[in-house]
Amino acid sequence: MDSVSILGEDEGAPAFLGARIRLPGRPDDFSQRMEDFPPAAVPARYQVAAEGAELVPGETYMLILGFEVDGDTPHVREGFRIDYTAGDVAYTTVFDSRIVLCPDR
Repeated sequence: MDSVSILGEDEGAPAFLGARIRLPGRPDDFSQRMEDFPPAAVPARYQVAAEGAELVPGETYMLILGFEVDGDTPHVREGFRIDYTAGDVAYTTVFDSRIVLCPDR
């Protein structure tokens, strides 16, 4: 994986801290919110930085996006883009899925 970027400008939106990959082998649990980044909820042996990660076809991975959320205003981002290379060919995949960042209340 070459890069992960967040789409949609939102003035005052929380900072994007980066992306991690949850590796195969961990039970398929799911959490929309985890404390800290990289998240301690995913043991270190089951996660790597997304940039530079080599994914094996047919395996199951989870993309973990880190944001610094503070204040009391929710923010919406329009999705994310993954740039990757397979063989010698560069690809881009855009995920048009809204990311809603909600502060603690």
